Amino acid sequence: MKAKQKTNSKVEILIAEDSPTQAVQLAHLLEQHGYLVTVAVNGRKALDLLAQRKPTLVISDIVMPELDGYGLCKAIKTDKSLKDIPVILVTTLSDPQDVIRGLECGADTFIRKPYDERYLLSRIDYLLMNVELRKNQNMQMGVEINLGGQRHFISSERQQILDLLISTYEQAVQINNELKQREKELAHSNQVLTGLYHIADGLNHATSEQQVLEMALERALELPGIQAGWVSLREGESGFRLAAARNLPPALEAPGAMEGLCPCRSRLISGELDHVTNILECERLSKAKGDTRGLCYHASIPLWIGDRILGVMNLVGPEKGLFNEDELKVLYSVGNQVAVALERAHLHEHLEVLVQERTAALEAEIVERKRIEKEQARLVAIIEATPDMVATGDPNGHVLYYNRAGLRMLGFEPGMDLSTVRFLDTHPDWAAKLVMEEGIPHAIEHGTWSGETALLRRDGCEIPISQVIIAHKGPDGSVEYLSTIARDITLQNEAEIRYRSVFESVVEGIFMVNPEGRVVSGNPALARMLGYASFDDLVVGARKVAQDIYVEPGSRGRFRETLEANGVVEKFETHWRRKDGSIIWVSLSARMTPGLMGGNIHHVGIAEDITERKQAEEEIKYKNMILQTQQETSLDAILVVDEDEKIISFNQQFIDLWRLSPQLVSAHLDAPVIQSVAEQVENSEAFFARVQYLHEHRDDKSREEIPLKDGRVIDRYSAPVTGADGQHYGRVWYFRDITERKLAHEEILHFNAELEERVQQRTEQLEFANKQMESFSYSVSHDLRSPLNAIDGFSSLLQKTVLMMESGPLTERSAHYLARIRAGVSQMGELIEGMLSLSLASRASLLWEPVDLSALANSLLGRYHEREPARAALLQVEAGLLAQGDSRLLKQVLDNLLGNAWKFSAGQVRTEIAVGHETGSTGETIYFVRDNGAGFDMAYADKLFGTFQRLHTQGEFAGTGIGLATVRRIIERHGGKIWGESTPGHGATFYFTLGTAML
Repeated sequence: MKAKQKTNSKVEILIAEDSPTQAVQLAHLLEQHGYLVTVAVNGRKALDLLAQRKPTLVISDIVMPELDGYGLCKAIKTDKSLKDIPVILVTTLSDPQDVIRGLECGADTFIRKPYDERYLLSRIDYLLMNVELRKNQNMQMGVEINLGGQRHFISSERQQILDLLISTYEQAVQINNELKQREKELAHSNQVLTGLYHIADGLNHATSEQQVLEMALERALELPGIQAGWVSLREGESGFRLAAARNLPPALEAPGAMEGLCPCRSRLISGELDHVTNILECERLSKAKGDTRGLCYHASIPLWIGDRILGVMNLVGPEKGLFNEDELKVLYSVGNQVAVALERAHLHEHLEVLVQERTAALEAEIVERKRIEKEQARLVAIIEATPDMVATGDPNGHVLYYNRAGLRMLGFEPGMDLSTVRFLDTHPDWAAKLVMEEGIPHAIEHGTWSGETALLRRDGCEIPISQVIIAHKGPDGSVEYLSTIARDITLQNEAEIRYRSVFESVVEGIFMVNPEGRVVSGNPALARMLGYASFDDLVVGARKVAQDIYVEPGSRGRFRETLEANGVVEKFETHWRRKDGSIIWVSLSARMTPGLMGGNIHHVGIAEDITERKQAEEEIKYKNMILQTQQETSLDAILVVDEDEKIISFNQQFIDLWRLSPQLVSAHLDAPVIQSVAEQVENSEAFFARVQYLHEHRDDKSREEIPLKDGRVIDRYSAPVTGADGQHYGRVWYFRDITERKLAHEEILHFNAELEERVQQRTEQLEFANKQMESFSYSVSHDLRSPLNAIDGFSSLLQKTVLMMESGPLTERSAHYLARIRAGVSQMGELIEGMLSLSLASRASLLWEPVDLSALANSLLGRYHEREPARAALLQVEAGLLAQGDSRLLKQVLDNLLGNAWKFSAGQVRTEIAVGHETGSTGETIYFVRDNGAGFDMAYADKLFGTFQRLHTQGEFAGTGIGLATVRRIIERHGGKIWGESTPGHGATFYFTLGTAML
């Protein structure tokens, strides 16, 4: 560095910069490297200095008053005595025209704002080395170029153009590298912000402490690099409890691994953990014995609300520096959100405590703000690091200073010229009016003003803030400057909205009462409880609480006396009168709040409608009375003991049955009673053993008959008394003298034996009669066929003879009569055939075997179609329909059902028949046959399966009315059932099932 200073000591550099801060910063940098530096506040002043002394090099800002950098450079390059001085322009390079303007004015190179120190020094060295070389170069011809639709004539030297373009390219490469790095950072930040948004969104849906913590950890694991986490909540002054954990390594799941203090808990207790920190190495993980899964580091996030720290959330990962500084600040606000969610979860159980804590927090926050105001002078060093906006301005409202948080909050770039910015321009109209008309005047008069306003970002977004304005006055009392502190309260407003939402939606009635006894606030639940549409209606409708609401005015006085004496009242039960005059029972709990709202609130209370509970208690009393009466009037002797077998209650029948003295039982001592009972039974040892067994097996029930020494027989039943919660509460014993019933039972057994013998004889007689009847029916059906066959045969011969005679009236009438005779014979034959089939189906033995219903159906339908090949038909049979039953009888079932389907669909353009199966509600297989034929009226469905029952005339469709009766008999013998469904003109469907029993 010393050699550098010696080399550069003869190099003079002129800086033209209107920003004092940037000019001083650049001059200090160059002087550190041994250069002689002169500063001009604008281009005009720089020309004046150039006229007095010629420097080695000029560095100039572009935007300057009076004469900008382009004008200064052009003036230098057009002056023969100055043109060989290298000129460096400092610019943002935000416009392509910047390069053209630089070439036009003859600039040697560009340095982009904000500039890199090493790059600036390298460009200075490069220009100084090429000064002599460029003096010897000849002037080149000018160049005309077109850029952005405009023509530009460049008369600069070739080396100057080359230097400028090279510097421009280097700046572009540097910008591109910075953009790539920022793109990576933005992608990482986007992932972090997405995870943080999921945390905030999940917290909105959590309603309990456990849900809040589990949700926060679950969503936190979505953050990049986070593999585990846990939450420790404070208990007392120095205690902690592990409230929730996710994905802990086995080493931390060992007993005692999470107990005791660690650095983060110790810092939390001492108050040092007031922001999010990246712990370099977790002491708990480093000392844990066992598998830590390579996890070493964690970020500690304090869970804070106001000035209270509820605990700490540790997010664990394998790498150092899990989050950058900005992300740590966002995580700090996430800690506030988690704490707010925890507070909200506790609201239902601790509302009155929550109100007090909230009041204390607000009071503490006000005290803290005043303390911050008093100590502002000592906090100047950390203003730039605070997350709140801090700004100062002159009495006219022009901004003099913003800290980094303020610039970020308003969307301003660091280093931005603030001379043209006014405070009121950074507020929306309504907030600017409030600050102008109320805030600043109040601050000037009283020193400070605070209130809730809003900021207006450059992108038009409105940010709610809590703002403090301070007027700083001189010795003469005049205002020298104004300062303001602003805090983004977006999250606080959201928390208050959620708090109000909970207050409005809680099911218990909440009320606030002022010292005069007037109810000044209440939630909708309170109004609904008393029959009013809203709290406002309640206030209007119930002006005098004692007269309008309390049924017994004196009870309100007792309630208030108890409250003022103890500071708190719990479960004070009384009657309230609703708007409609009805009376309800309420349970009141309240806590005095002397400091709430400046002493305007005397107490906060909760009212619970307990009318149903009171009614239930009365009902229980009534039922207990009924049970007591039933016990005393019961024919059974009853004894009830507790879980320790101590006597609870008994009735008079118990004393009478066991012939005990009332004094013995009334002592409620179980041992003497058991001993007295045991002395009366025949087997006392078995009796004692059974009592002991039931005492050890509490859930067992027991029933047995106990013979006594005096010849009596006692029926004893014992059952446990178990509550709805499954807990054992004791046992009840029932005793009944069944001596007479036993004697009667023996007589009944003897009578039943005689009756059974008679029933068996009668059954054998009925079976013989049924066999005779079946034989007779078969014989009748068989014998009727012989004369019918004879009638049919001879009438056929007679018909042939008549047809051979000459035609005439007699011949035609005879032929008609003969045809009627033959038709009747044919129908009679079909009836007899049907009766024989029905008889066969009723008495034939079943052969239980596998049956392929699909094959049977395909065979039958094929045979029908062969008889009528000209009929158009769509025949569908589901494959694999298997069943268990008699194949011969099941074929007869399908023949009847499919035959009917074929017959009744003959009038359709196309016959459609389907055979398949469905699964019933209980899992059974239901087979069906469906057609598109004539159908039937469901009003007559109960006649379908009756013998000789038909729903169509013989002229419409031929038939005997026995087929479906036969089908039902076969199905019933297979243990199944059959039914039909239809709409006239739209076909019919017959369903049937097959069981496993054979009849």
